[in-house]
Amino acid sequence: MHWRFSDNTAQKSSLPQGRQRTYALAMSVEELESVVSSLPAAELARFSQWFEEFMADQWDRQIEQDMVAGRLDVALKRADDHYDAGRCTPL
Repeated sequence: MHWRFSDNTAQKSSLPQGRQRTYALAMSVEELESVVSSLPAAELARFSQWFEEFMADQWDRQIEQDMVAGRLDVALKRADDHYDAGRCTPL
């Protein structure tokens, strides 16, 4: 395991401004799997909820980046064409 730190933190700290640090433990996937598989049920549920939200946020960011970059333009145009042609049904 390796330690790394970052000055970028949104966490509250009693340290003066500019002296705040966040320390994160860098783990391998295998180490993460071991830790997660040994969590008690309540902690696993809490972690699962957090991870699901984390992955949803990652997905949203990727979609936004793809839209800004124009990578979805063709698909969106095709969807608009299908809608305009009446080939869509309400969900």
